[in-house]
Amino acid sequence: MEHRICKFPNWRELEDAETISEGYTCDLKVDDEGVRIWLARTSIEDGEPYRHTVYVEIREEDGRWRDFASYDGANPPDTLRDERDERHPLYAERWLG
Repeated sequence: MEHRICKFPNWRELEDAETISEGYTCDLKVDDEGVRIWLARTSIEDGEPYRHTVYVEIREEDGRWRDFASYDGANPPDTLRDERDERHPLYAERWLG
């Protein structure tokens, strides 16, 4: 499968995006074709791994959502590796507009 590679959104882009839903500690910013991107409202002082932590969920074949990976919103990656199985990468395509 071929993928267009670009960066996942940074925290400022996510912060400026409309909040689709509010979770306990994160705001859902992207809900697109089996991928959800959440921006944490908490920071390192609250136990997050980064000052601007971004979480990515994917929809499983059975329809359930699961955590896929997290990244530093100040330094978005080109590719994320599944935290449970690094053989399955997720490439950034067109997350914001």
